[in-house]
Amino acid sequence: MSGFWLDKDKFVTCAHLVGMVTGTDVPSTWELLRKLNLRRAWVSTAMNSVDQDYNGLESWPVYLLDVNSSANIAVFALKPRTVRTKGFPPHSVDLSQLASIYNYDGPEPAYAMSQEGLVLQKSLFAVYYPSAAATVKEAGLAPESQKRAEAAHVEDAWRWMAQESSQDDSRPPPLDYADTFRANVRSVAFGKIKTLDRIPCTPHNISELAHARECSIVGSRGCSGGMVCEYSFVHGAPKAFQVKVIGL
Repeated sequence: MSGFWLDKDKFVTCAHLVGMVTGTDVPSTWELLRKLNLRRAWVSTAMNSVDQDYNGLESWPVYLLDVNSSANIAVFALKPRTVRTKGFPPHSVDLSQLASIYNYDGPEPAYAMSQEGLVLQKSLFAVYYPSAAATVKEAGLAPESQKRAEAAHVEDAWRWMAQESSQDDSRPPPLDYADTFRANVRSVAFGKIKTLDRIPCTPHNISELAHARECSIVGSRGCSGGMVCEYSFVHGAPKAFQVKVIGL
């Protein structure tokens, strides 16, 4: 699972983190993660996320600060002792860098283009840690999706997800997973928002706090929680650009 540091000592990620392991008692696990005196969770800032442990130099012990399952957001905080002994992680998003996708800051007046046009033209990137390639069963896809994959004789989760999301049979098959992602390595992907249609973060528990948008940023297992940012060149300074975090 990916995420990002916010305001020096907060770590933001997706709330479905806890439910990824089949059979997990989600409410009890959240309560355990709130306890300061238990060694339950840590965040790695290493370039490669494999073979990291609780006591590593690039590992940061955290505890659960708050969770909103319907918005699929969980916020962790650095343990006070870690702050005293190690300080803060080397990179963190400042609160001033948070923004809505509806913000407009450019050379043309906002009324020159529709709100939809302004949002859909924005350039985005995401930072995350893709996990290793997995089968349909290992990926924990919905039971209905697993049944369809079995009927279609597709075992690879990446290929099946690409096949299910494609609405155009004439499109070429996707690249192999290994040609698209570097597993367990911090990565950057670029894209744009494809539609302004609101999509519930969780289909059975709709939130008014947050909602999802379909975008062209490629992703897979492990990418959830990574920050999604808008980047734009500063007007009058063509070699300078600014970045705003608009979601995860």
